[in-house]
Amino acid sequence: MILINQIITDIRIESVNDLYKLKPFLEDGTLKINKSQIARELEVDRRTVDKYINGYTKPETRNCDDCITPFYDIITELLSDKNQQVFYYRKVLWQYLVDYHMKTVMDEARTEYYAGKVNNKFQQFADDYGFKVQPCIAGHPHTKAKVEAPMKILDEIRAYNGKLNYIELVELVTRINNRVNTQVNQGTGRIPLMYYNKEKAFLNSLPADNIRKPYQITTNTVKVNHSSMFNYKSCQYSVPPEYIDKIVSLQVYDGYIHVYCNTEFITIHQLSSKKLNYISEHYAAIARKSHIFRDEHIMDRAKENLETIGKIYDYE
Repeated sequence: MILINQIITDIRIESVNDLYKLKPFLEDGTLKINKSQIARELEVDRRTVDKYINGYTKPETRNCDDCITPFYDIITELLSDKNQQVFYYRKVLWQYLVDYHMKTVMDEARTEYYAGKVNNKFQQFADDYGFKVQPCIAGHPHTKAKVEAPMKILDEIRAYNGKLNYIELVELVTRINNRVNTQVNQGTGRIPLMYYNKEKAFLNSLPADNIRKPYQITTNTVKVNHSSMFNYKSCQYSVPPEYIDKIVSLQVYDGYIHVYCNTEFITIHQLSSKKLNYISEHYAAIARKSHIFRDEHIMDRAKENLETIGKIYDYE
């Protein structure tokens, strides 16, 4: 792209990183540009053009704080007394954010002038199951009304978070499913159940078992022993001591064990071949409950004990 001003100066713009060259000429009024046209040609948002003209440079390394800052309000709400689910450990809170609030479909949002970037893992899922990803423009909920509407149903289900066991949860979802499918849909003006048999004839068959299997998440139930540990494939993993003698559910995927009690997310462990896998906060809580150490020394003594155990058994 070449912009020519009245001073017979060629300004070559190859990327957004070259836009700072325009600022001196814009300030003294010797150059007029069409920012919308530049945005279209560089495939970026017009606001990005303004930002780079004013001297913005993208940092080479991403500050870790930047990963958390956008979720500050969410974290504040999750840690408040109003939230029913209690997060005793940072690791559990982080996994909750990853599962429910961080990007899983789009790595970079679509804008008016940029197609966006689909997450590689999700794109592979779409390819395997034979559907096309069509991103909507960020900040334009009216472009995906049919997607936003069902979120009200999810909000209805989440209102029971931590209050239902799995059987009660299935019953709740069944009731909601029956209600929604027999009502007139506001978007289509039709009753979904009446069109089910007609529409299902046009659905593609599911992919082969060997393709589906990696996406399937199975749930196992185990009982927490008196040492506040549960057994998985001959290895033991820790949970907080308040779950001793309780039945917990395990979901294993992406190299991690996700632990739940009913619908409450408890903790997460990386899959390991080690015989004992303790999280230090769990061990400290167990020691505190059994009054092994004084509170002011409990974390230090817990770490010392874990180091000793680690010489005999590998621990997490």
